[in-house]
Amino acid sequence: MQTPPTGDATTDELAEPDTAAIAWLSRTCPFDYREPFGAAEARGRSAMTDTQWIIENPTQYDTARRSWQRTIAAAETGACSAPTASVAPEAPRTPDAAIVHITTHRVVTPAGANAYVEHIADTRLILRDPHGAWRVAQRAPGG
Repeated sequence: MQTPPTGDATTDELAEPDTAAIAWLSRTCPFDYREPFGAAEARGRSAMTDTQWIIENPTQYDTARRSWQRTIAAAETGACSAPTASVAPEAPRTPDAAIVHITTHRVVTPAGANAYVEHIADTRLILRDPHGAWRVAQRAPGG
């Protein structure tokens, strides 16, 4: 399991579509029930487009809040392996947009119960912003 990065995604992390996806998932995958609701997602905010953050900010969704309450009740923590990402060779690409496949494994440990492993896989549109940084946007069709 990797130690999650702290702070905002760096210029180097946002330099390529695949590294931007890794920066995002490295920050959003791990969680701890003692953190405030939405903290894991907020850690990945700096690697996302503004529009996507508006859509994915969990604090606006009752279902996400109920899920977090179950996490607290089970006293769960999640630790993640280092994500891997690759630009989808079969997908169209432009100078400012790429489709990226990203995966990791998360070990979820509830208090007083056996840990279990979740395989996390996503396919995202990654967009270059006006400053040249790549940022995670919406899920890609079929992803």
